[in-house]
Amino acid sequence: MRRNAQKCNTGVGAKAAGAAPTVPSIFADELSHRKPLLLLGARPEESPDLTKTTVFLKRNPLDASRELQHRPAFTDTHLDLPHIITKTIQLASMNFLQTRVLEANEDTESWRIQAAASRSARLPIILLQMIIRKTASQEPRQNELLDLLPSSQEWEKAMDVARRNGYSHTDLAYYLYILEGKTDDVRCERFLERDSYKPPFILHFLLRQSSKFTRLETLDRLISHCRSSYLDVMRAESDRTSVRTKRSKRAHGPASFNFVMSLLAHHCIRLDARHTVKLGELAVQYIETLAESSLPQEEIYQAQCLVFNHGLRLFGSDYRRHSIQKSSPNSFFWEAQRILLAVSSRLKRQLLVDVEGFRAIRKVLAGMSKNQVEIHSSVRHAPTWPPYLLPGDGMDEEMDPEDSWSRSVRAGVLMQEAGFAKDAHDDAVDILQGMFPDGTPTIQQRVSLARSRKVGLWEASIRATRNAQEAWERFQNPPEEGLELGLAEYTAMFEKLTMREADENTRALPGDRALNFPTPQEANLTEFERARIRPPSVSQLYERMLLDGIRPSGNCLAILVANTESMEMARKYLYDFDRTGALYRLVSQEMDAQALKKVPIGLISAYIQVMTRQEGKRARKYMIRAIELAEQRLGPNQTQWSNFIWGTILKNLSQHHHGLRIVVYQQLKLSLHVMQKLDGPDGLPLPAFIQFSKTIRKIAKRELEQLSTELESDSPTARDHALWALYDEKSRHRDAMQWDTFDNRPGALGVFRHFRSSALRMNELFDKLASYERESRRLLGTTKVAPLDEMMWRRDPARSEHAYEYMISLAYLGEFQQMVKLLSWLIMVWGQPDVVHALSELDEPPPYADFVKTLCAFRFLAEPMLEPGVVESLREAIGAAGLNWTWPDEEAVEAYVHMQEDESLHVLARVLERVRFSRTEDTSRAAEVERGSEWRSHV
Repeated sequence: MRRNAQKCNTGVGAKAAGAAPTVPSIFADELSHRKPLLLLGARPEESPDLTKTTVFLKRNPLDASRELQHRPAFTDTHLDLPHIITKTIQLASMNFLQTRVLEANEDTESWRIQAAASRSARLPIILLQMIIRKTASQEPRQNELLDLLPSSQEWEKAMDVARRNGYSHTDLAYYLYILEGKTDDVRCERFLERDSYKPPFILHFLLRQSSKFTRLETLDRLISHCRSSYLDVMRAESDRTSVRTKRSKRAHGPASFNFVMSLLAHHCIRLDARHTVKLGELAVQYIETLAESSLPQEEIYQAQCLVFNHGLRLFGSDYRRHSIQKSSPNSFFWEAQRILLAVSSRLKRQLLVDVEGFRAIRKVLAGMSKNQVEIHSSVRHAPTWPPYLLPGDGMDEEMDPEDSWSRSVRAGVLMQEAGFAKDAHDDAVDILQGMFPDGTPTIQQRVSLARSRKVGLWEASIRATRNAQEAWERFQNPPEEGLELGLAEYTAMFEKLTMREADENTRALPGDRALNFPTPQEANLTEFERARIRPPSVSQLYERMLLDGIRPSGNCLAILVANTESMEMARKYLYDFDRTGALYRLVSQEMDAQALKKVPIGLISAYIQVMTRQEGKRARKYMIRAIELAEQRLGPNQTQWSNFIWGTILKNLSQHHHGLRIVVYQQLKLSLHVMQKLDGPDGLPLPAFIQFSKTIRKIAKRELEQLSTELESDSPTARDHALWALYDEKSRHRDAMQWDTFDNRPGALGVFRHFRSSALRMNELFDKLASYERESRRLLGTTKVAPLDEMMWRRDPARSEHAYEYMISLAYLGEFQQMVKLLSWLIMVWGQPDVVHALSELDEPPPYADFVKTLCAFRFLAEPMLEPGVVESLREAIGAAGLNWTWPDEEAVEAYVHMQEDESLHVLARVLERVRFSRTEDTSRAAEVERGSEWRSHV
C-alpha cells in the first residue's frame, strides 16, 4: 500500500504549478509537481458538513449561547475531530441565535424573550439585549419584555465583564451600530467602515446563509477583511513570545477559518461562483502562514491538512444552492482546487489528501467540458452498444486503454492507488464518466454530482447512454446480478424518454448536453426486432412502474408532471403520489402561502410548467393561476428556483395573445412584470435576459405579419401601425411615448408604448449585465483559467448564441443603432489579445465563439438601415482587433437566411425596404417643396 501511495505521490500531477490549468490532456498534468501525500484510512463519515445550522432548530437558544462561554483556543487543541466538530457547532450556534433575534420571522418574539431572559455575560448576549432594550422601549406593550432584561445591578456586572475582556463603551456602540443596520448591505458597509478589530461573531452574522447583501464589491471587501483578520494577526502572533490574548486565540483557529470559508463560499456561489478562486488563494495563504507559526510542527501540519481538505471539498460542491438546469463554472472551481493542490510543492512537508478530497476533485472534473483527449475518445465511439473505441488512425491503434480515460476516471484510479477502496457510488461516477468497472466504455456525461444523493450502478448505466433506445437496453439489463429496479432507475429512464432530440447540425457530442443523440440502426434488423428494442412511451413505462409497486415521488414525480401535455394527466400523477388528492387540491384550488411551503419547490415548478403550456379556452386561466402560484410560493426572495420558475412563465408568455385571450399590449405588460421579478437583488440571470428578448421578438413577429399584409394591400393606415413607428426613425409617432398621435388606429398607442418600453428595458438590462461583468472581472483580477474558458463563463451575452438572440431581437424592434453598439462591444470583448491568441491556435472556433450567424443577421437586417460609414468602421475595427472573423458576402447572407427556415426574416426585410423607400419618397417630396418655396420667394 505504501508503495502505491508513493507511486501516486510522484505521478498525480506533474505540471500544476506552471502549466495552464484548462483543457489538459491527462488528469496527472493538472496537479502539482509534488503531489500531496494521501491520508490513509479516512472515511466519508469523518468529513463533517461545517456549515449546517439546521441541527440547532430544536435547541434552546440560551443553551446554544452558553456553550460558547469557554471556547478553547487553537493552542489548547490537538486538532482531534470531535473537538473540531464541537467548535464548529459552537460557531454556528451563535450565528443561529443572532439570526433568530435580528431577522424578522414568525419565531422572532419567542427568541427575543429567550435572549432578554439570559444572564450570560457573553458579548453577543450583551449586544442583543442592548438592541432589545432600545427597540422595546420605543414600542407599545413591551413592558413584559423589558422586565425580562437584566436589572441595573446585573447589567453593570455584565458591562464589567465586557470591559475586563477589552471592550470599551465606544467598541460596544460601534458593534451595536453595525447590527442595527436595516439591511445586510447597510450592515456590511458599517462593518467595513473602520479598519479595527470586530468580534468574529459579527462577521459570522453578516455572512450567515440568509444574508442578502447584493454588491459583489462588498463580498470582495469581506474576503479582504478575512485575509487581514486571520493572516495579519497570525503573523503578528508568530513574532511574539508572550502568551496570546483571548481575542487572538479565538480569531484564527482552523475551525473558525473553515467555518468562515464555508460562509464565504455560499455567497460566492450566490453572487458569482467564479470568485471561489479568491477563496482558494486565501486558503493557500492561510496554510502558508500556518507554517510560520511557533506552534509544534505536528500541530501545524494537522491544521494545514484540515484546511487543505476542507477547501477541496468546499470547492467541489455548491449543493446548498444547486443550480437548476444551469451549468456551473467548474473551470473556476477546478482552478480553486488546483491552487490548493499546488501549494504542497512549496511546503517542507507534503499535505495529506483524504478520500473526500479525491471525490471532490472528481465531482468538479465530471462537470467540466471535455478536453481534447475526451473529445477524441467520444468521436471514436462505435455506433453500437457497447460503444467500443474505433481506431481513427495508426496512433490510436498503439494507444493503451488508459490513454482514453476521462480525467475523472483517472482521478478515481489515483485514489485507488493511494489506498482508498472504491464504493458503489465511486463505481457509478466511473460509469457516468466513461467506463464500467470492468473497463468497458460508456458514454461520458457532463454531470453535476449532488452530495445529497448517491447514484447507483444501474441508474448510472442508464444515464451513460446516447439516447432513449440505448438507455432502454441498459434498463432491461442490470450491471450486476441481484439488483432490483427502483425509483431512481425509473427516474433516469423517464428523463431519457422526455429529452428532446439533438439537432442534426449540432456540434455538441453525446453527453455534453441533455439531448438524445440518434445512432444509425442496423440495416439487417427485421421490423419485429426493431419493435422489440424500441423504448416504451412514458405512459407505458409509467404503467409498468405502478405494476412494480413503485409510486412516483420526488424528482420522478416532477419530471412526469413537467413533461405531460394535459392537466388531467398531471392530476393523475399527483393523485398517485398520495392517493388522497390532498396535494392536487393544495396546488390547484385556494392557495395558502404557508401550506404551499410544504409542497416541494421542484413539484411547484413542474406544475407551473404544465399550466403555462396549456392552450385553448382555459389557457388564460391557467397562466394567471401559474403567476399567482409563483408569487404565493416564492414571495419576494430571489433564488435559483425563482429564476427558473419565472423564466418558465416568461417563456410561455410568448404564445399567441389570442390563445391567452388578452390583447398585445397586455401581453407585453405582463412580460415586463415577470421580467421585474427576475431582475432581483442578486443580479439578473443571463438566461432570463435571453428569454425576455426571445419573448418580445416572438410577439413582434406576429404583429409584423399584420403590418406586412397591410403594406401589400396599400392600406392607408399602414403607417399608423405600431411597428412602423419603431422602424421609421422619422415617423411622426416616435414621440408617442409622451402623447397620442395614433388617431386612426385604436389600441396602437398602447402597443407602441409597450414595444418601446420593452426595447428600452432590454437595452437597459444589457448595459446592466455588461457593467456587472466588468466589475466582476476587475475584482477577480488575473487568474490562470484559460482565456476561452473565461469567455465561456461570462455573465453577459458575449457567447455567440446569446449575442445572436439579442441581435435578432433588436432587429425586430427597430433598434438598429443598438445593433451597432452590440457588434462594437463584441469586437471589444473578443478582441482582447489573449483571447485572439487562444482562438488563433484552434483549427476552428468553438461553437460559443462562432459569430457567423450574428454577422449575417447584422448584414441582412441592420446594414441597409445604416449609413455606409458606420458599417465600414465596424469592418475596420474587426481587422484592427486581429479577429479572424470573415465579413459575410451576399452569398453567405443568402445561405444564412435559407438555413434559418424562418419566413419572418424575409417579411421583416421587405417591411424595412418599404420603410427605406418611404424615407426616399419623403425626402424627394420635401426637396420639391423646398425648390417650390425658393422659386416663389424669387418671384
